[in-house]
Amino acid sequence: MASVYLTGVAVRQAGLDLADIARQEAAFVTAEAASKGAAVLSAQMAKGIAREDRAILSDAAIYSLTVADAACAMAQQQLAFSEEARALINVYTTAETVRDFYEILYEYRIKRPELTAVDVHAVLGRVAGSVHPLRLFRKLPTNNLYHIAKFFGFIGGGYPLRSMSLGGLSLLEHALFKLEDEAQGGALLCGVGDMIKADNFEAFRKMGLIESDPHRSQTDKVNVTHGAVALMLENAALLQRSGHVALAQIVSVHSRFDGKIHSQQADWEALLSGLPAAVIGEKPVVVMYDNGAPNLRQVENAAVFKALPNVDIRRYKPYTGYAGSTSGLVDLACALADKSVEVGRTLLVNGMGIGIGCACVVVKKLQHLPIDRPVSGDAS
Repeated sequence: MASVYLTGVAVRQAGLDLADIARQEAAFVTAEAASKGAAVLSAQMAKGIAREDRAILSDAAIYSLTVADAACAMAQQQLAFSEEARALINVYTTAETVRDFYEILYEYRIKRPELTAVDVHAVLGRVAGSVHPLRLFRKLPTNNLYHIAKFFGFIGGGYPLRSMSLGGLSLLEHALFKLEDEAQGGALLCGVGDMIKADNFEAFRKMGLIESDPHRSQTDKVNVTHGAVALMLENAALLQRSGHVALAQIVSVHSRFDGKIHSQQADWEALLSGLPAAVIGEKPVVVMYDNGAPNLRQVENAAVFKALPNVDIRRYKPYTGYAGSTSGLVDLACALADKSVEVGRTLLVNGMGIGIGCACVVVKKLQHLPIDRPVSGDAS
């Protein structure tokens, strides 16, 4: 099977700067720092997108294109992909349910100020009929993937995945499975997450998991944010042909499905017990999933310290915030940027998704992630 390498990374997550992670100077992210602004597509990228495609761009698609462009630029610093190589590159994206009824209802009321709440209730059918068909295209789970594949000419295949906060590691698992068996190939992975939007935020608030003071951040609360992350992968044959620089090797991905709301200690232990002896023997740097919820931290800690005693631990979400689907890939980017994690070390990045299960990816760090240009920062 062909080895798979990481050649480009880009993160746009509100309240996060990877340069601070690299210098170990990152501060805890707060709700104030993670506030959300409008998604803006750069003028340069807009020129390359047809008018009819711009009409169906969602905020998530704009974030996806932005990080995908930065990740591709990092990979292609020395030499651009050929047209033949682009045709071999797959695209995998996360997907989230778009619940925008309240936005639609708000817009309907604004345009018709004479209507009372009772009036609106009586004409709900007309509210649905007022929705422009293009809005429905923006809600498709394939929307982000469509824009990325068309803009960059990556037509090798791929699909969207809906795996909650395990989404990023699921993308890696699916891409690795395909690239290991291809004679030559690559993949662009893109995760977009938003824990600030009303439905996600309210669910966590009702569970008492979110820090309510926008100026504070606590280690026993979930510090929510929003953003996007992209990774460029190339298998050994494509890497040799492209001449690109490998930042890391994706060694393996291990996952364990369970339909429970949260993975328990036994689930984590079963997952980690399946790791090859060689990985355990290397005493990997374990990047914890730990999204801030105390009960999840407790069971993950217990399992990790039982299966992998005396390992180095990193927890990045207090500094990056928790955006859901981006979490595993953002954690990986942080570990590559973090200069306290030496080149040559084996990384074990943990992830978990509600009703999905838990997973970990084994990565060999080959270089510190270069932070010589602005590939990270606010999602807005």
